[in-house]
Parts: sequence; structure tokens; C-alpha cells
Amino acid sequence: MPHHKTQTSTPIIISGSNVSAYINMLFDSLRNSLPKSVIYYQVREATVSLNFFYAHVDKKEKEKLGTMLDEDTQLMEQRGT
Repeated sequence: MPHHKTQTSTPIIISGSNVSAYINMLFDSLRNSLPKSVIYYQVREATVSLNFFYAHVDKKEKEKLGTMLDEDTQLMEQRGT
């Protein structure tokens, strides 16, 4: 009887080993890809924020420059386009 038990449990052990190896492969893949994805989106959001900031600063600088030069705003807008 013990011999029969070994024969039927071998395929189950092999299947369990395959499932375990597959799950470990998935975890390794997630462990390697998730940090890269998080960093990608953080960099993307930082880029958007910086672009907004520089556009805002650029607008303020134009206004300051126009005030300092006492220049007509329409003339500045025409030059900017």
C-alpha cells in the first residue's frame, strides 16, 4: 500500500512544484517591474509640475519686464507670437 501512495503522490508533488515555480516567477517579475513603474509616473508628474511652474514664472517675468520697460502690453504680445 505505501508503494501505491508514492506513485499517486508523485504527479501531485510535480504539479505543486510547477505551480510554486510559476508563482515565484510572477512575484519576481512584479518585484522588478513595479518600482520602475512607480518611478516612471513620479518623473512624469514632476515633469508636468515643472513645466507648469516654468510657464508661470515665464509669464511673471514677462509682466515684470514689461513694467520695468514701461512698454505697451499689445506690443509685447505681438512680439511674443
